[in-house]
Amino acid sequence: MKEWFEDESFWSDLYCFMFNEARFEQADMEADDIIQLLPFQGASMLDLGCGPGRFTLAFSRRGYRMTGVDKSEFLLGKAMEKSLAAGLTIEWIHDDMREFRRPGTFDLILNLFSSFGYFRDKNDDMIVLKNMYDNLKPGGKVLFELMSKECMARIYQETISEELEDGSLLIHRHKITEDWTRIENEWIHIKDGSAKTFRPILTLYSAQELKDRLGRTGFREMTVYGGWDGRPYNEKAQRMVVIAKKQ
Repeated sequence: MKEWFEDESFWSDLYCFMFNEARFEQADMEADDIIQLLPFQGASMLDLGCGPGRFTLAFSRRGYRMTGVDKSEFLLGKAMEKSLAAGLTIEWIHDDMREFRRPGTFDLILNLFSSFGYFRDKNDDMIVLKNMYDNLKPGGKVLFELMSKECMARIYQETISEELEDGSLLIHRHKITEDWTRIENEWIHIKDGSAKTFRPILTLYSAQELKDRLGRTGFREMTVYGGWDGRPYNEKAQRMVVIAKKQ
């Protein structure tokens, strides 16, 4: 049985919604904030779940040696187009984060834009964390940015809708399941008189739950922030930023 994210039409149909040019520009600005928040030694960086390469491209422009890994051939194609147009040398790899292994290679691993918790089997998340740990050099760091359970609880709405730039309509329906550990989404995209439905399902993590899993994997020195500017992770946080270090 295929996972929801293996449906390439999800990424192609909604690409302009999730990855418009404004979001590429935003990532380019946020790259400087990340560098300030996360000083680290070295130049080798892995963007795991890189999508169309928003952050991969931004860090490559700043001189880092970048590798981008993603399961979607469509998104990787977009990433390759952009890197070629910008004259950037980036290693793009089509692979599943549960399987990608290159032990002791990277100084920093990025996992951004809620690219964690996609899998039907929750145990697969631990496989990903183990791969991250192994793929880092000693002293290397991992950086997560995602919508946490706490943030979701504060802003949760069962149904929202929005008009996209191309005039189509996107309806989001949400349902919390499995004792507040999953969010089951139904995205209905209405365009040119026809509707298409996608059902992305994500595992929700609280700050403590993610820290616990990182600790079991072997990571230490875990820090949680409420944004790239280093604000506290509290009731006002919009997203969760987590940093952990390999000993």
